[in-house]
Amino acid sequence: MHHQSCACDVPRTAGEPAGEDAYMALVLMTVWAIHTGRPLPAVPVNELSAEELEEFWADHLISDESAFPSAPGK
Repeated sequence: MHHQSCACDVPRTAGEPAGEDAYMALVLMTVWAIHTGRPLPAVPVNELSAEELEEFWADHLISDESAFPSAPGK
């Protein structure tokens, strides 16, 4: 089986200041990738352009605002 390289192949150390942010970004992106079926980017998140981040996070199938209820009192 062919293994595609991705940002998750980079070792993460939670003890490093930027390591915690990178680890959390990886966790969130992994959950989103599983939810949407999108592949993880092949580079670390801090190397992605704004357009690449938008494309990864945008879900064109969710166009109904009712999918994201407002906080109470709004």
